[in-house]
Amino acid sequence: MTNESDKLTNHGIRLEVLKQAKEMVWERWHMEKEELQSYANFEKVSPDMPPLPTTHEVLEVASDFYNFVENGGKFS
Repeated sequence: MTNESDKLTNHGIRLEVLKQAKEMVWERWHMEKEELQSYANFEKVSPDMPPLPTTHEVLEVASDFYNFVENGGKFS
């Protein structure tokens, strides 16, 4: 039985890693934003918005993911 990931090319694997990194970075941003909004509501102040994620942040996370896989599950 083959797995869908077995069918991916090197390009496809890098694309999937990049997509997952993007999702992770944006999820982290949304959680931080919600936390700041909750704090602002509690303190009855105007909420601060966290800076939007950058392409560089997404690429750093993707690189960390890819390196983890390349190194057999060990951090470099």
